Amino acid sequence: MSTSVSLGIGAGTTAPPVVPVVITNPVSHCCVSTYALLHSGSTSSFIVRNMVLKIGLPEESRSLTLSMIEGTMHIETTIVNIEVANVDRQTTIQMSNVCTKERLPVNARCLATMEDVSHWPHLRDVKLPRLHSLNEVGLLIRQYVPHALTPLEVVPGVAGTCSPYATRTVLGWTLTGPMNGIGGSHMAQVNFTQSCSPDEAQLENLWTLESVPDVTGDKLLKNMSAAVGCR
Repeated sequence: MSTSVSLGIGAGTTAPPVVPVVITNPVSHCCVSTYALLHSGSTSSFIVRNMVLKIGLPEESRSLTLSMIEGTMHIETTIVNIEVANVDRQTTIQMSNVCTKERLPVNARCLATMEDVSHWPHLRDVKLPRLHSLNEVGLLIRQYVPHALTPLEVVPGVAGTCSPYATRTVLGWTLTGPMNGIGGSHMAQVNFTQSCSPDEAQLENLWTLESVPDVTGDKLLKNMSAAVGCR
């Protein structure tokens, strides 16, 4: 079973950890550039479907059972295998079983620019490459690809202020946090989704039936909250 948590950020000044990448078809070697959201809270990776079509990725059908806040539903989707590299093509990461999705809930207007960086003296050494005439986030990289998410260098925000921080990974620098120093937009969207194949769902049910009851009577509470802005 995989669990994905997707955070949709409304238009405003809160920058998500996004980095420009090159996605390559490992068979035909066709490639396309896009932005990737580095999402440590997701255990599923997603690629926007038009990226799949652009480079002709072979797709494999997959049936999924999604357990969401609104309820449970069964869907038919596809998975693909891709190669992801930084814009300089110095580092390449193999990614398998990437789920296809029509779109990702990341507002392109939230992408940080070098102009944003210039407003913060503590970020003066951060180089934030951007793709010309392109602002689509076409890939979400999950926590099961730790090589892509591992921080190699961190520039923290200024203590006592609501300032962004920068993280360097093998794919490049990302900026995270409010860009105007007072928090971002007050519009946020949080989705909690559990997805599994039919066989995995049956196994999950069997595990639930065979589990030992909690003799203490305590209940397990699963809470998810999204906080927007700074306190």
